[in-house]
Amino acid sequence: MDTETKKLVKDSIKHWERMLQWAEKQDPNSGVSQHTMYNNINEAWFSSDCPLCGKYVIDGCVNCPLEVLETQCNFTCSDWHQVDRSRTWREWTENAKVMIKTLQQILTEIGMED
Repeated sequence: MDTETKKLVKDSIKHWERMLQWAEKQDPNSGVSQHTMYNNINEAWFSSDCPLCGKYVIDGCVNCPLEVLETQCNFTCSDWHQVDRSRTWREWTENAKVMIKTLQQILTEIGMED
Protein backbone atom coordinates (compact mmCIF):
# COMPACT_ATOMS: atom_id res chain seq x y z
CA MET A 1 0.00 0.00 0.00
CA ASP A 2 1.27 3.43 -0.90
CA THR A 3 1.95 6.50 1.22
CA GLU A 4 -1.28 8.19 0.12
CA THR A 5 -3.37 5.24 1.30
CA LYS A 6 -1.54 5.15 4.62
CA LYS A 7 -2.36 8.84 5.07
CA LEU A 8 -6.02 8.20 4.19
CA VAL A 9 -6.26 5.44 6.81
CA LYS A 10 -4.65 7.67 9.43
CA ASP A 11 -6.93 10.58 8.47
CA SER A 12 -9.92 8.24 8.74
CA ILE A 13 -8.84 7.27 12.25
CA LYS A 14 -8.63 10.95 13.18
CA HIS A 15 -12.08 11.52 11.65
CA TRP A 16 -13.56 8.75 13.81
CA GLU A 17 -11.70 9.97 16.90
CA ARG A 18 -13.12 13.49 16.47
CA MET A 19 -16.62 12.12 16.10
CA LEU A 20 -16.14 9.86 19.12
CA GLN A 21 -14.87 12.74 21.23
CA TRP A 22 -18.00 14.75 20.42
CA ALA A 23 -20.38 11.79 20.84
CA GLU A 24 -18.99 10.97 24.28
CA LYS A 25 -20.19 14.38 25.47
CA GLN A 26 -23.79 13.63 24.49
CA ASP A 27 -26.45 12.14 26.74
CA PRO A 28 -25.64 8.43 26.37
CA ASN A 29 -29.32 7.48 26.41
CA SER A 30 -30.52 9.99 23.82
CA GLY A 31 -31.16 9.09 20.22
CA VAL A 32 -28.42 9.26 17.62
CA SER A 33 -28.59 11.99 14.99
CA GLN A 34 -26.15 12.39 12.14
CA HIS A 35 -27.58 15.86 11.50
CA THR A 36 -26.95 17.01 15.06
CA MET A 37 -23.39 15.73 14.90
CA TYR A 38 -22.78 17.37 11.53
CA ASN A 39 -24.27 20.67 12.67
CA ASN A 40 -21.95 20.68 15.68
CA ILE A 41 -18.65 19.41 14.29
CA ASN A 42 -19.04 19.62 10.50
CA GLU A 43 -18.67 15.89 9.96
CA ALA A 44 -20.59 12.66 10.47
CA TRP A 45 -20.13 8.98 9.74
CA PHE A 46 -21.13 8.95 6.08
CA SER A 47 -19.05 8.70 2.92
CA SER A 48 -19.06 12.43 2.23
CA ASP A 49 -16.86 12.96 5.32
CA CYS A 50 -14.69 9.83 5.23
CA PRO A 51 -11.18 10.27 3.80
CA LEU A 52 -11.10 6.67 2.54
CA CYS A 53 -14.50 7.02 0.90
CA GLY A 54 -13.30 10.19 -0.78
CA LYS A 55 -10.94 8.04 -2.82
CA TYR A 56 -12.65 4.66 -3.07
CA VAL A 57 -16.43 5.12 -3.05
CA ILE A 58 -16.51 6.32 -6.67
CA ASP A 59 -15.32 2.85 -7.75
CA GLY A 60 -17.69 0.96 -5.47
CA CYS A 61 -15.08 0.77 -2.70
CA VAL A 62 -12.91 -1.60 -4.74
CA ASN A 63 -9.40 -1.74 -3.21
CA CYS A 64 -10.44 0.20 -0.11
CA PRO A 65 -8.15 -0.88 2.75
CA LEU A 66 -11.21 -2.05 4.69
CA GLU A 67 -11.31 -4.93 2.21
CA VAL A 68 -8.05 -6.18 3.71
CA LEU A 69 -9.96 -7.21 6.83
CA GLU A 70 -13.11 -8.13 4.90
CA THR A 71 -15.11 -5.46 6.70
CA GLN A 72 -16.35 -3.47 3.74
CA CYS A 73 -18.71 -0.77 4.88
CA ASN A 74 -21.46 -1.90 2.51
CA PHE A 75 -21.75 -5.32 4.17
CA THR A 76 -24.66 -5.43 6.59
CA CYS A 77 -22.47 -7.01 9.29
CA SER A 78 -19.67 -4.46 8.98
CA ASP A 79 -18.36 -2.25 11.76
CA TRP A 80 -19.71 0.78 9.90
CA HIS A 81 -23.22 -0.69 9.76
CA GLN A 82 -23.10 -1.31 13.50
CA VAL A 83 -22.35 2.38 14.02
CA ASP A 84 -25.08 3.39 11.60
CA ARG A 85 -27.64 1.13 13.32
CA SER A 86 -26.89 2.53 16.78
CA ARG A 87 -29.98 3.84 18.52
CA THR A 88 -28.35 5.73 21.40
CA TRP A 89 -25.12 7.65 21.75
CA ARG A 90 -23.95 4.96 24.17
CA GLU A 91 -24.30 2.33 21.44
CA TRP A 92 -22.81 4.69 18.88
CA THR A 93 -19.68 5.34 20.96
CA GLU A 94 -19.18 1.62 21.65
CA ASN A 95 -19.49 0.82 17.95
CA ALA A 96 -17.31 3.75 16.88
CA LYS A 97 -14.53 2.44 19.13
CA VAL A 98 -14.71 -0.85 17.24
CA MET A 99 -14.51 1.03 13.93
CA ILE A 100 -11.41 2.88 15.14
CA LYS A 101 -9.79 -0.40 16.21
CA THR A 102 -10.54 -1.88 12.79
CA LEU A 103 -8.85 1.06 11.07
CA GLN A 104 -5.88 0.78 13.43
CA GLN A 105 -5.70 -2.93 12.68
CA ILE A 106 -5.39 -2.13 8.97
CA LEU A 107 -2.19 -0.22 9.69
CA THR A 108 -0.89 -3.15 11.74
CA GLU A 109 -1.94 -5.86 9.28
CA ILE A 110 -0.30 -4.21 6.33
CA GLY A 111 2.76 -3.09 8.27
CA MET A 112 2.03 0.60 8.08
CA GLU A 113 2.04 1.49 11.74
CA ASP A 114 4.51 4.06 12.98
